[in-house]
Amino acid sequence: MEYLRDRGLDDSTDLLIASDHGHSTVSQTVDIADQLVLAGLKEQNDSTDVLVSATGGCALLYFRNHEEAKIQAVAEYLMAQEWCGSLFTNPTISGAIPMSKTRDQNNRSPDILISFQWSNEVNSQGIEGTAAFAKGDVPLGAGSHGSISPYEIRNLLVAVGPDFKNGISDKTPSGIVDLTPTILHILGLSTNGSLDGRVLTEALTGGPDPKDMSCETYTTRASRTLGGQTFEQELCTSRVNSAEYLDWGRAQRVR
Repeated sequence: MEYLRDRGLDDSTDLLIASDHGHSTVSQTVDIADQLVLAGLKEQNDSTDVLVSATGGCALLYFRNHEEAKIQAVAEYLMAQEWCGSLFTNPTISGAIPMSKTRDQNNRSPDILISFQWSNEVNSQGIEGTAAFAKGDVPLGAGSHGSISPYEIRNLLVAVGPDFKNGISDKTPSGIVDLTPTILHILGLSTNGSLDGRVLTEALTGGPDPKDMSCETYTTRASRTLGGQTFEQELCTSRVNSAEYLDWGRAQRVR
């Protein structure tokens, strides 16, 4: 901003700074492939009957020939594990939330997608948000991301310039997907309705007050009783105009 002011460009330049994700502190690490082998649900750690792609706060599981009986057995096993949070599946499985609810169902989608369990606990520095993560290079007590925890899925956007209101904090649901349509709108370029996301009108000069923005919130729930406990989960999404946002997902086990 000092650079822009020094050159007389501050009244004709918008500056947008966005983070790509939030942060949780690693409280536990899990090697899902090893766990499935020990449970007799995968032949070997590197076998192809169940392919596990686990990085950060989530894991994608692909099954040979999409064998539904195997998918069912693994899903039931995961529901019983304390480190397993939200669980989504491509085939319909009792207790799981359909993959379509995350708008992530396509020809390359996994058969099972899990987000590791998270909590509101604070770390040693007093920062809220801890979670289990896939075993990898990030040690306990460090920071990572990738789950459906609100601490990781929420990020930051700072915008300053002649096209943006000054001194407001906008809590209206939004996402990185909104940056392109907003920038194109400022530049006076048409999107032809082909972009996801929306124009962040409430942040723009002359736009509506953020508190007047219409927002609808939806909760999807699923549960499954296995043995002596019930696996319960819920997924929260929001809609502003035609744009949909994934807010958070969480799971718990009730005995």
